[in-house]
Amino acid sequence: MVAPPTCSMSGHAALRAELRTQLRDQRKLRCADGKPAIPLHPALTARLLKARCVGGYCPTALEADALPILDWCHAHGVPTALPFIGAREAQMEFRRWSPGDPLERSAFAFRQPQAGSACIEPDLLLIPLLGFDASGNRLGQGAGHYDRYLDGHPGCTRVGLGFSWQQLGAIPVEPWDVPLESVVTEQEFVNFCDAKD
Repeated sequence: MVAPPTCSMSGHAALRAELRTQLRDQRKLRCADGKPAIPLHPALTARLLKARCVGGYCPTALEADALPILDWCHAHGVPTALPFIGAREAQMEFRRWSPGDPLERSAFAFRQPQAGSACIEPDLLLIPLLGFDASGNRLGQGAGHYDRYLDGHPGCTRVGLGFSWQQLGAIPVEPWDVPLESVVTEQEFVNFCDAKD
């Protein structure tokens, strides 16, 4: 677990910014020799097989890799998609993608489907994260793309992908934050919906 910030900054925004800095620094250290793979937990594969379309992402060098899971979905006949952002101010949407399809760089420098790819609305999302807590709260990069997307797609199943050391004691939440339903790490599948029942 990451220690809480020790700075004198006040407010949720400052605390979240400090947590992001700590987690990014820790991620560089922990992933210096490579990052662990996220296994296909049975609870995850059961959800994937029920999905009409699974949205994932192309990872940055230090994010948990969603592509092997998307490859598995494709091999099992489940359509897959990746995020697409046409311009820095644009809303995130998802475009159909299959392994081997060409990719381009987004306005935020991540790899995404080409602009001409068909739009699609996944009903299950694999979501990258910097940190998460036992209530399913997620700390992302801070741009709010996933929170805005999920606000407009409330029925979408939300599965975070990360590493066990990214779990925090608690993440300060903002009113617009959309919690995860579960997280898959290199060690376990955590279902937050069960914890709330």
